[in-house]
Amino acid sequence: MITFHDISYAQGLYDMDADKSPIVFMKMSGFYYGSKTGYLDNQAARNYNNAIRTGKLPGLYHFAGGADPVQEADYFIAACSPLAEGDLLILDYELTAEMNPPADPAAWCLTFVERVKERTGKYPLFYTYSSMLNQYGFDAVLERCGLWIANYAVSPDGDVPTKGHNYIIHQYQGSPLDTNACFIDLPTLRKYAYSAVQPQPDPPTPPAVTPAPVIAPVVVPVPRPLTLATPKPTPADKPTPVPAPSRLAQLIAFLVKLFGIK
Repeated sequence: MITFHDISYAQGLYDMDADKSPIVFMKMSGFYYGSKTGYLDNQAARNYNNAIRTGKLPGLYHFAGGADPVQEADYFIAACSPLAEGDLLILDYELTAEMNPPADPAAWCLTFVERVKERTGKYPLFYTYSSMLNQYGFDAVLERCGLWIANYAVSPDGDVPTKGHNYIIHQYQGSPLDTNACFIDLPTLRKYAYSAVQPQPDPPTPPAVTPAPVIAPVVVPVPRPLTLATPKPTPADKPTPVPAPSRLAQLIAFLVKLFGIK
């Protein structure tokens, strides 16, 4: 458990060097619940610079006034800008019925925190009283935001009634300074803070690739060399035999040739 203070202009020139806690929360801006106009805490810049100088984790909160929630969120972000690595943003909602609250406080706070997430990449912490939490629920807000609960009737060792919601910080004392108990360690608390480098989403799962069907190779038979058979001669192809001349014919032919007989 880490004990720390949250401060505002009400503490005047706060002595940051005398504060040995590694955490300090401070008011940055608010809206007047009567006029619904914005204002800046006149000690915000000094308190923030001293918190950074002394190595503290700075929590920066906005006191809700019930004006347009997007307008208030933008005003708050402007009051904290330029945001630095590790700045922890917080919405402080404590508008009672006498403070002209919005018609639906839960919806108002949800719009505010969604706007902060849209602008900065991180949801703020959410601060309220346990009695107000029990009245309005704030379920959708607490599905997104870490809870900083205020209840002075319960010690840090006790359990604050929160309708089943877990809380990470308990404001248990209001005098002489608002005093809080943080139930998570610093590295875990820093995970709620602004970061210039936002975590990258996991790459999409590539679609399943259907393997191409295996096609058996086509074996083309090698043609055998053709053996051309010599055709047998047909009877018409055979030469007609010429009979040899008789001896008488040979003698007559000789005489004809010898005496020139025609």
